Amino acid sequence: MAAPAAISPKSFKELEYRIVREQWNIYTVDDGVVIRARTFLVKLLKGEGPDGKPVYNPTSGVVVDVRAPPRKKRSPPPEKPPLPEEVEAAKKTEVSIGSAPDEPWNEYQFDDGSKTYNLRIRLVVSGIQRVEGLFDAFGDPIYQVSHSTVIAPPVVSKVTFGR
Repeated sequence: MAAPAAISPKSFKELEYRIVREQWNIYTVDDGVVIRARTFLVKLLKGEGPDGKPVYNPTSGVVVDVRAPPRKKRSPPPEKPPLPEEVEAAKKTEVSIGSAPDEPWNEYQFDDGSKTYNLRIRLVVSGIQRVEGLFDAFGDPIYQVSHSTVIAPPVVSKVTFGR
């Protein structure tokens, strides 16, 4: 079986989109720290597949916010935050996530020139590790969050975009 033909990045056109809903995932870990994480759509491209059908290429980003209880898990802010190589070399401890977290879908709407579509993406966290002895610029402990971003295929919207 032959491999499918490659789609040239030059053939992609950037599409405008509208945020319908963006929500935080909230995780309470076993040491009482609350970790908020959110995925968001950064860029949306449209190209044409080898079969002539449209191909959409969404690019997403992730932001993580740590909220540690005062005095219990926080530290005075360091003079300078640790470098990435210091975080990588530090000891890490797996922490368990409390109750089942809500991992909501974030929703976007876009018009590709022929139809209006809804696009849904969500962040799914598979593990959280506390980085021992290191703190961010605010004095909060540092955590590494293992995650995946799930992107559902776009569906035709019943509401038109920007019209």
